[in-house]
Amino acid sequence: MKATNVILLLGCALAWCSADDSFEDSLGDDTSVTREARRIEECPTLSDFERATSVHKLRPKDIEVVAAIGDSLSSAVAAINIQTDYLTPEQFKQYRGLSFDMGGDEDAITIPNFLEHYTREPLIGPSVGVRDVPISEETFFAYDAQQVSEIDRLNAAIPAATSYNFTQQAEYLIERIGKNTAMATKWKLITVFMGLNDLSASCLPGYSFLEYRQRMEKGIELLKQNIDYAIISVVGLLHSEQMQDVTNKNPTYRKHFKDEKMDVQTFECICCHHPISGTKLLPQPLAGLLDMAVAPLGKQQIARNVELYDRELRRLVMEQANRNADATTTVVYQPFNIDINSVPVEAISNLDGFHPNKIGQEYMAKAYWNQLFLPSNKKKQNLQFNEELPLYCPTGNDYIQTM
Repeated sequence: MKATNVILLLGCALAWCSADDSFEDSLGDDTSVTREARRIEECPTLSDFERATSVHKLRPKDIEVVAAIGDSLSSAVAAINIQTDYLTPEQFKQYRGLSFDMGGDEDAITIPNFLEHYTREPLIGPSVGVRDVPISEETFFAYDAQQVSEIDRLNAAIPAATSYNFTQQAEYLIERIGKNTAMATKWKLITVFMGLNDLSASCLPGYSFLEYRQRMEKGIELLKQNIDYAIISVVGLLHSEQMQDVTNKNPTYRKHFKDEKMDVQTFECICCHHPISGTKLLPQPLAGLLDMAVAPLGKQQIARNVELYDRELRRLVMEQANRNADATTTVVYQPFNIDINSVPVEAISNLDGFHPNKIGQEYMAKAYWNQLFLPSNKKKQNLQFNEELPLYCPTGNDYIQTM
């Protein structure tokens, strides 16, 4: 599982850096070594070092295990565009080997493949291959889907998952890499990217920002208590409610079901489309008519909740982080506020006009990689899409930043 290409995140001139604040400027004055590259293979490999004893002193070479908690973005749903005239439910696949944070397919532009450019041994945990998306007649994406360990490996993400599913996913990982397993003392990078489906349902009871925080806190504490030698990397939220607007501006791009009454977007973001009937308090057809009238208000509510959810994530991580010099587990927040207006339609799946496709997944991988090496006070708070974003090449003096 070697990466041959590098992914598509934010170009220094556009996203990671402003005109007077380059990515290299954020990392110091040493320009004696290559700091950026188009492909991970162009980055110099690093000399061997003694094995790290602190979570705050981890280099890419130290990481032995990767794992993830997440949803359809981490399971890479709909990552490959289709060429048929019409869409069918069976065409929805999970391209787990292409997942930005967990994909292990050969040549895929992903975090695991970037890490393997440096690691001493092949990584444990990256997901590989493709599998079907479990479909439900009522909700389209089945809410009771489970992991398939042969493909998913340590990618615990489930397509329709919300923070309600955090505990189940954490238990899946604890069983495999917890303190009582053979993986107990191996250094781990655990990515937690969860909340976009909560936001899509945030006009419904049970999805307030405080309830979201409570579930995320419970899940993170469960990981901390039962998994050691780990960076728990919590990825911030983005305005996914705007994603549909990108493809709506290009009406011929997205494929549709032959049955025109069927629209998968109504299931993917219920509060974007049904802010009234989503609560099931009003009868049809009154609720449907009101939905059409107030749909923009649903997106406005989600937009407000993005800020509230993300604020709570930041606060939660600050409380959960372990800053002791000899700590072996900590939690770190990675801002991931990608400007959706900067995303080209070609980076979005043509199956649903909502999920990132392979181009989008590659961009996310690059963006995430670059953020990993910036200290908290220098991490980029706003990202602009740039398919040609250069990758940061860590040096022997670089650690995966935890403070």
